[in-house]
Amino acid sequence: MVKLEKRLLIIRQYKGFGGIEHQIENITSGLISAGWQVYFLSDVESPLADSLRQRGAHVTLASFHSYLKTAKKIKALCKKKHIYIVQSHMLKESFYCRLAKLFMPSLIHVFRVHTYIDCSHISPFKKNCYHVAGFLTDFLVNKYISINEFNVREMRSRTHISMRKIAVVHNAVRELNSPIKTCPYKNGHITMIANFVDFKGHDVLLEGLKVLRNKGYSIIAHLIGSVPGFGTTKEDHHRLDIIKDTINRYNLESLAIIEGYQSDIVNAVSECGMVVLPSDAEGTPNVLLEAMLLNKIVVASSVGGVPEFVREGQTGFLHPAKDGDAFANALLRAYNTSDEELKNIASNAYTLVQNEFSSSQVIHQLIEQYSRLLEK
Repeated sequence: MVKLEKRLLIIRQYKGFGGIEHQIENITSGLISAGWQVYFLSDVESPLADSLRQRGAHVTLASFHSYLKTAKKIKALCKKKHIYIVQSHMLKESFYCRLAKLFMPSLIHVFRVHTYIDCSHISPFKKNCYHVAGFLTDFLVNKYISINEFNVREMRSRTHISMRKIAVVHNAVRELNSPIKTCPYKNGHITMIANFVDFKGHDVLLEGLKVLRNKGYSIIAHLIGSVPGFGTTKEDHHRLDIIKDTINRYNLESLAIIEGYQSDIVNAVSECGMVVLPSDAEGTPNVLLEAMLLNKIVVASSVGGVPEFVREGQTGFLHPAKDGDAFANALLRAYNTSDEELKNIASNAYTLVQNEFSSSQVIHQLIEQYSRLLEK
């Protein structure tokens, strides 16, 4: 029975390689190291599926076009492999798993909530519909494990989920094996690591760079990220083309450098003193946590769970979302802060991430949650 209990199926419909994919990698590695067997169900062959295979996970591919067929595939896989826990990571995937649990009541469904409903860029009517659907099918979720308190407030006040079904377990910051290369915080180089998708704030960054240039500041931004469908035959370069067009229109070719995807976060930020993320909406961005662990100063929009760990003037700098002027001003506040004070801010940020987001601590907390569910 012990062997059967230590089996988890992770569901993920692949859209590209981003923060959730990194978290799935971290969870998979941590659970396997702790003696668990991890199974992974996705819709396409992808860099994530390949990465999980290398980590020792059992990967299965199936079409996700139909809710009914996907749910039946989940049920069949769980029965065949004697899997009792299935974990979803986004709302749509959670509905696949809810339906599977309807077919297989003994299945334990854990919804690992990265971002919830109201941060989605859809109409208020659709948001309300999703909240109602979430409430009506709440009995098909055994546990909601949120990555931050921001999601919890929305789940309780909008979907009306009982707090007894919700737990908060932070993101796991992956182990950084490469040596940390330090550089001056105000060396004129900043890095933004975000996939080239809508609402990540690339437009805010470029507007801010234009404002700074007009004020006489030449700060070079390195744009690192992948496109939707990265590593598959369905790569979508639409947003990236818009960003390139905006760079040319603003005459920022020498100030906004598109670097593309990089898997080595240490190398990606080695030559910059600050990491920025002016997103319209976020959960708990891994890239900011990793930047803080790498002794970088972070400047980010005050959205989602970001203010829970980026605290103005203490562990980083914040600005309102969707505002290029506000982003530029936040960056200038950082540049006008003394080197000694920036050193203290970076030290505070490093300590916070070490204490609250370490991979070993997060994996331990997740296993604790799984074990309690299995005991019931």
